[in-house]
Amino acid sequence: MKRIKEILKSNPFSSNSQNVQLLWLYAIAIIFSLCIYADISVAYSNDSQHYMTAGETYLNGRLHNFRTPLYPLVYHFAKTMAGSAAGHIVVILQILLFMFSILAFYRSCSFLVQSRRIVFTASLLYTIHPGIILWNQFIITESFAISGAVILFYFIVEFYKKQRLWSAVAIPATILALIALRPSSIYFTPALALFALFMLAKRKKFAWTLFSGLFISAIAVAGYCFKYYQEYGIFGPSNVNILNQYYFLRKNNLLTPDDATNGSMNILVADILSAEESERSMDQFQEFTYLVNTFGHKETNNMIKSAIGRERKSYYRFILQQIIEVRNFPAFSHFVNMATVSPLTKIYIKGCFFLLAFHFHIVYIFLIAYAFVIIFYSQKQKNNSLIHWVILLTVGSNLILVLTGAISEWHRLFAPSMPLFFMMIASAADKLRIK
Repeated sequence: MKRIKEILKSNPFSSNSQNVQLLWLYAIAIIFSLCIYADISVAYSNDSQHYMTAGETYLNGRLHNFRTPLYPLVYHFAKTMAGSAAGHIVVILQILLFMFSILAFYRSCSFLVQSRRIVFTASLLYTIHPGIILWNQFIITESFAISGAVILFYFIVEFYKKQRLWSAVAIPATILALIALRPSSIYFTPALALFALFMLAKRKKFAWTLFSGLFISAIAVAGYCFKYYQEYGIFGPSNVNILNQYYFLRKNNLLTPDDATNGSMNILVADILSAEESERSMDQFQEFTYLVNTFGHKETNNMIKSAIGRERKSYYRFILQQIIEVRNFPAFSHFVNMATVSPLTKIYIKGCFFLLAFHFHIVYIFLIAYAFVIIFYSQKQKNNSLIHWVILLTVGSNLILVLTGAISEWHRLFAPSMPLFFMMIASAADKLRIK
């Protein structure tokens, strides 16, 4: 206890001791997490209901049409153990995993950054910023996805530093869990493929174990998609992708009754399209759900494919337009109802977002600049920059997925990359000698 008091008297920004900095980070993380939990406790979004009920579908031997299995099963088991307190159990699990991810973030950042001051600052930002830790209170996948992305990157760094069997197994196991959590985690695969191939080319120890694990994970995902095809007629992990495509078509008036695959669908689509904006009783999500419930996933998907094939140029022009428009959208945010939180929490949230909040155009510019920084310093210092390319490719892949596949709330899909983006900022600051 005396030793802990001595450490807490030290200045973590100027200290070169990892123990000092980590103890400070965990002391701050515990205080913030307890205060937020006491104020917000358990929160829900529009998607929460799916996650809370989909577990029963899986336990009955069927796949849920919208949600992949990991989060629904976690919630279902929590409900089995704690009943109506299941939400609290899940939130506590999310906070505990986040606590472990702080160590993973700190050690990964320490590998990328030499300055201990910058390492601590970046880790503190990850530990307390509401754009990250507020997701811990919600019954949705964001919290696990954020912590999981940090932990996966930590495993990659550890395997790169010293090839061990545990990390060679942990990497494919973690990416498989993340994809089972939310299919959008597929954005990690280009970077993982680059990393595994590099390790194979260098004939590193356990490289074949890593590659085989990733291959097995890919087979497992393909098997899930095939099972989904058998149940719903679509080869994929869920119908979220075709919902987004339907939204793109409807928003740009690219869908016509002639795209329908049968007469009944043709009549229904004509009725949907003929209704004036003020007279419509359904939004695009409700329209899509009604079409799927009436005609099935396969027929609805065939209609969407027909429309995209006919209006391919207009469809991709809309995606390009979205990329341009999203540049002014906040890169990270939160779902907390500010009217329900205490004045102190409100000040904390608004203050943090006032001090550090940026839009997607900053992300665009920074990723391009970061690539040039890597190229310059790798030539100047003749050092291996593989991990820098891995983190750049990971964040870049996620950004592309967000911009081309999401229909709104782009910050939610980008949230798992925000900690990695913080590491990139810290690395760039370190390279440019901004102490």
